[in-house]
Amino acid sequence: MTKTYSIELDELDLGQLHFGLESWAEACEKTALYRRTDDIPNRELSRLKNVENQKKRMESLNTSTRSFQKFVNRWRQSHDS
Repeated sequence: MTKTYSIELDELDLGQLHFGLESWAEACEKTALYRRTDDIPNRELSRLKNVENQKKRMESLNTSTRSFQKFVNRWRQSHDS
């Protein structure tokens, strides 16, 4: 026997559901395209490259911060004596 369910949604809930389904469908299409062609769409590739560039910038910033901290520590040690 088949069960029937009723769901009541207001306009906001319906809009969110619609947006979620559209996003899911778009992700499925991109996944299918990638699996067929092993190619990442340009926009996605650009976004991935941006993430890599951000990682490199953060690593560089962390290295600079550590170098500066070492400088400050050496300066403090030399002026504490």
